[in-house]
Amino acid sequence: MNGNTELAELLLNAGADTECKFLYHQSTFRSAKEDYNRWNKLYTMFPPPDAWGRTPLHCATKEGHVEIVRLLIKRKADVNIRDETGITPLLLAGSAKNNTSYECIVTLLVDAGADVKIKNLVTDTTPLYHAVILKSKHAVSTLLKAGAWLSIGSCYQTELHEAAANGSLDILEAFFNDPRITVADINKTDAYTRTPLHRAALGGHKDCIKALLNGGGSLIGSMKLSKESVMDVIFAHIPRPADFVKEIFDSKITKTSVRHQEGDSIKVTLDFSVLAPHGKEQQMEVLWSMFSAATEKEKVTLLQHPLIEAFLHLKWGKIRPFFYLLIATYTTFVLCLSVYIVLGIHNAGKFPTATYIFRILVFLTGGSLAIHASIQFVLSIRKHFFRQHELWMNLTNTILAVVIAISGFSNTKGLPAKSYEDLPEWTLHCASLAVLLSWSELMLLIGRSPSYGYYALMFAAVLQNILKVLLTFVCLVIGFALSFSIQFHGFEEFSNPWHSIVKTTVMMMGEFEYSNLFKATADEQLTRLRLTSRIVFMGFIILASIVLMNLMVGVAVSDIQGLQEEGHGRRLEKQAEFIRQFEKVISVKIIDSKWFPGLIGHYLRRRGRIHLKLMIQPELTGYRSYDGKNTKKLPLELVESIMSMATNKYKSDDVIIRNVSLEEIMEALKTVLSNNAERRITR
Repeated sequence: MNGNTELAELLLNAGADTECKFLYHQSTFRSAKEDYNRWNKLYTMFPPPDAWGRTPLHCATKEGHVEIVRLLIKRKADVNIRDETGITPLLLAGSAKNNTSYECIVTLLVDAGADVKIKNLVTDTTPLYHAVILKSKHAVSTLLKAGAWLSIGSCYQTELHEAAANGSLDILEAFFNDPRITVADINKTDAYTRTPLHRAALGGHKDCIKALLNGGGSLIGSMKLSKESVMDVIFAHIPRPADFVKEIFDSKITKTSVRHQEGDSIKVTLDFSVLAPHGKEQQMEVLWSMFSAATEKEKVTLLQHPLIEAFLHLKWGKIRPFFYLLIATYTTFVLCLSVYIVLGIHNAGKFPTATYIFRILVFLTGGSLAIHASIQFVLSIRKHFFRQHELWMNLTNTILAVVIAISGFSNTKGLPAKSYEDLPEWTLHCASLAVLLSWSELMLLIGRSPSYGYYALMFAAVLQNILKVLLTFVCLVIGFALSFSIQFHGFEEFSNPWHSIVKTTVMMMGEFEYSNLFKATADEQLTRLRLTSRIVFMGFIILASIVLMNLMVGVAVSDIQGLQEEGHGRRLEKQAEFIRQFEKVISVKIIDSKWFPGLIGHYLRRRGRIHLKLMIQPELTGYRSYDGKNTKKLPLELVESIMSMATNKYKSDDVIIRNVSLEEIMEALKTVLSNNAERRITR
């Protein structure tokens, strides 16, 4: 216990038993009062262990006395002796306050045949778990070579969880170099459904995250309590998360040189497995979790990364026919709704047969699109639920259309209306809003297509900026409107505050009607406040008409100049949303049921999947997938971007290699060779 090697050896030479056990009876410390001082001194000198039945080897190991451990092992002490709770000396290694001797003791015990798979029955921990907690790579390697492996703790955590939480990259690499490691081990969840990736991200350990991803770690999955995905944790706990995620995506673009008879050629390989860790299933879940975690600016930036853009391009090429089918359906709906409104309102009672036919078409197409919009709501990101403006518009106009089709443009008595005046006001309101929103939604839907997307996005961006400016200066407009309602009270346009606000907004466009407002006749005085009204009117011209309108035009023009890059990202986002919704729809259980046609189900699933390896060859300005089928070309700009990134990465790696000394290269080579030799011996 005190580390006195000479005295221990003397006692052993005199016949002391290495297996003698500490078995003080508890009544020993409840002696009579006259013996209290004597027994208290003994208690101070030799404090009882945590459990009875421990041998000197237990005590020496726990206190970290290397020479005592070596001496006892030399004298044939049992290294697998257990105390009354089942604890062996190896489980006590590392318990000392000073753990400098820990690695030596573990090596001595393992070499002497200690059981490395022993488990603490109280804490469910193993010697390997203790080595990970103490961040000892040497001890971990020693235990792994002796046969130790990952175990499940009391909270279902493994040693990989603890190594990731501690940021122990060297220990993670020791596990990854072991041939027994599997992807299931790397993605094992604890009692809180946290994977090692979650634990590494919570600790902000970037290198560990990269190592886990390279080993097959999955970015899919969320924690049990907070419902946070790995992406959520990365964006919450790592500084400049967008740059870090870019580094991860950059590492999945690799460049290789191929030699053949005509000369050397370059191939760039794109690995999409980080985006689709489950293979052919749930290929959009990682991107969807990134959308939920990132800000709008980060999202637009990351979407334009060559790896993601190539991934979305391939996915979009697979499901493009379904998108065009949606546009065709929506176009049919909009046209049928427009014709139905024209027949039912502007030609009420004149064409009953045609009106009935288009009424049925509106009900069918509008009902189908309303169901589609409802599914989109269910599958949308809860975090951005109230910001899904397009979804709200889609659901609103389809529901209004269905309501109009059900009502059938009937009068208050339930009979078909014969004229415009017979129609109820609520029907006219619904029809007016439905036709406006449907055509607007069609414009936004076309905005997802690669050819016309920029123009629709430009319109949406300009509209958004103008609304922001108007909301910012709405107080100014209201102030002028109320002032005009007082000064020009005699005019119908300013007869009440609401009419005055509408007229003031129109006047901002330049329709001042100065001569009508300030005309004066002998028999009527329409404007009593002639001096004040002219001053206020001049202020309105300067502030609202000139300054505010030019401000809105300037904001719109400046945004359009920088909209091409942002618009490209927005278009990719819309495409990603449509792809994810398509994946969710084809993943429902009804498609796999025996009642659903097998050929259609197989076709849908095949359309929703892509291969996770892509090989680009500059001489082909395109790509060739590993299966050699369906060879197509990527956009030339995207190919150039990928090649440029791979070339720059290759140059930077070359610079790093040149800066490394020869001695460091030799040491690294020795390490690789020794690891390969150990693997062969293990096999």
